[in-house]
Amino acid sequence: MKPKFQMPFMCHQKWRASIPLSSLTVPSNTIILDLVTGAKVEIPVFASFGGTVAAAGNLAGGGEVTLKHADGFVTEYGNLNTMIVQMGQQVVRGQKLGSVGNTTTTPRLRYSQKDSTANAIPVEFDGQAIAVHLGAKKPDGTFPTQELVSKNCPIGITEKVVTGGATATCTEGAGLRATATCENTYTKIEINVHGPWVGAKATSKAKFPPGSVAVENGHEIS
Repeated sequence: MKPKFQMPFMCHQKWRASIPLSSLTVPSNTIILDLVTGAKVEIPVFASFGGTVAAAGNLAGGGEVTLKHADGFVTEYGNLNTMIVQMGQQVVRGQKLGSVGNTTTTPRLRYSQKDSTANAIPVEFDGQAIAVHLGAKKPDGTFPTQELVSKNCPIGITEKVVTGGATATCTEGAGLRATATCENTYTKIEINVHGPWVGAKATSKAKFPPGSVAVENGHEIS
């Protein structure tokens, strides 16, 4: 059974799917994902589903990570600027694999899904096929693109108050950050603080400034 793959990006991020230029003449199930809005900086890439890192290395087009999933299915993540996983490592959905971006163009990921025979298959996210495969032209002669919103959202969230702040973690998914409200001991002014956005297998920590005490803690989903 094909896993219910999610987009390899933070929960609620919007990306534009298209086909590689080579697919304009040679049909391919590989897709290109470009960030719709946001800075041209390094954007985290997360696992679409849990599995094992089958390959991680540099190719001509940048870094590439390959994950092997249940029943022999495979996902490939190309054009990476950074990689933080190693071959043989076990990952869960939403665990960070590396990043794309920090270039003169919008952050861009080359992505594909394959079956147990190593053949690329039409990409599905959240059980839904996307509409940019096989290089088919639209009636106006242009090639299709499709804007997609990631549903690679965190589940199994736990919160914890720690010395000088609060933390939040999740079992699976990406797009979680710790939040906390603290009060200055002397001025009694309350401020809100936030930790970094993280995915599974990572913890977000919201740190209080010196001279403050906790009022409440929690989390946000991107």
